[in-house]
Amino acid sequence: MGEGRTSEQGAARVSGGIIKMTSITDVVERPQASAAAEGEQVSWLSEKRLLSQRLGRLQQAVARLECEKTKLKQLIAGLRRALEQVERERRN
Repeated sequence: MGEGRTSEQGAARVSGGIIKMTSITDVVERPQASAAAEGEQVSWLSEKRLLSQRLGRLQQAVARLECEKTKLKQLIAGLRRALEQVERERRN
């Protein structure tokens, strides 16, 4: 069957290099399939929304951890200075 052939039985169409046959049954059942696809799309959008929310919470957690890391580095630097001072005083 050639590309673009139409008849009562159906038509061949090329999609991504693959020839797919479209029949009258496909056309009649397409609204049901479309409704199912819409349901899948709603489900996918819902999952996308949940994943986006989770990503946002994870990004906030990472930002808090980075802030805590910076504070801990500052604290460690202060403790090192204090320890060095104590060691200098002890040696003198």
